[in-house]
Amino acid sequence: MGEDDSFSSSSSSRRAARRGRTSAEVEVEVEKKNANSLFSTSPTAAAAAGAIALALSVFLALAPLTVSPARAEIETLSASEAISAARPLPKLDATKTKVSKSRVWTVFAVGAAGVFGGAVAAERLEALFPAIAKANKAMEASRKAAEEAERREAASAAVEVATAKGMADGSLVDAVSQGIAEASRKASREER
Repeated sequence: MGEDDSFSSSSSSRRAARRGRTSAEVEVEVEKKNANSLFSTSPTAAAAAGAIALALSVFLALAPLTVSPARAEIETLSASEAISAARPLPKLDATKTKVSKSRVWTVFAVGAAGVFGGAVAAERLEALFPAIAKANKAMEASRKAAEEAERREAASAAVEVATAKGMADGSLVDAVSQGIAEASRKASREER
């Protein structure tokens, strides 16, 4: 059965709908046409196809009257019978279902802390979060640069204060200059 058969069955079902026939009658007619086209070589085959089509039409006609095995065991009750058969649910034993609220809150708090700690630890893994790791490195470098700038500013402020007070003898200025130079060298070594 090719595409032409499905087209002919859909067009014949449309024609049958216009004539007021049921879909079961249309299916029987289509099956007869298909059977006739399959067995058109001999008169005996055509008779067999007719018998098959007749059996199919009888089966389709009686199908709504038969009861399926699944529905055979279903019993229909009226509303009053259902209400009379209903009984309340048994009460649960409170001793068997007691839950300690403090344990629940403890598990909740420990779980939340664990999730938070795991997330913080995972953020530090460069393989998982490269953008966050790069941002953390940039923040660390900027923090170090800010501390170094603050140290230099404090040292230059100390020199200015010493100069302003009139203690600008050579030994104090030399000592402050050496301290600034040494701090700069240490900072450059730490950055490497």
